[in-house]
Amino acid sequence: MRTKPLSSTEAAEYLNISKQSLYRLVSERKLSYYKPTGKLIYFSIDDLNTFVYRNRQGADYELVDKVDIMLRNRKEG
Repeated sequence: MRTKPLSSTEAAEYLNISKQSLYRLVSERKLSYYKPTGKLIYFSIDDLNTFVYRNRQGADYELVDKVDIMLRNRKEG
């Protein structure tokens, strides 16, 4: 597990985006960051992963399975 904070450059590389896009996400408050000295910003790998893995879109088979379960529960209830 990595505990060292990531620089802006490292965070942008990790997300595979430009530094400009990273700063846009920060200014729009869509990405968490740390600013310990009031100048440079740093990022937590956990925060970056949370950002990447939010709003998961399920595959078709997962949606079909959910509908099947809901229909079965309706018939039983």
